[in-house]
Amino acid sequence: MSKIAEIVGPSGRTHYRRPPGDPLVAEAERTNGYSVRYVDQETEDRTFIVSVDGYADSEFRAISRDKARAKAWRALNEATGCSFKRFLAISSIRLEASNS
Repeated sequence: MSKIAEIVGPSGRTHYRRPPGDPLVAEAERTNGYSVRYVDQETEDRTFIVSVDGYADSEFRAISRDKARAKAWRALNEATGCSFKRFLAISSIRLEASNS
């Protein structure tokens, strides 16, 4: 099972996910207020709630916020033909509370 480094900021929020040995990981380890935790890559999938104007909120499991957003757009595009640009304007995404 491979590991991935999560860079956690002063607020406690994960800011980046990088492979171990990445220069950004080393920088975070030296910077006050930031920490690095190593997690199994397979356990990274989290549940995101995607809200789109005019539709019910939907849950998407993904490794990152952007991947969940892409999954949501693909589902909406398949059903309605909505462009990605329009989707970005009418959608928002948040991490499900139980994942924080």
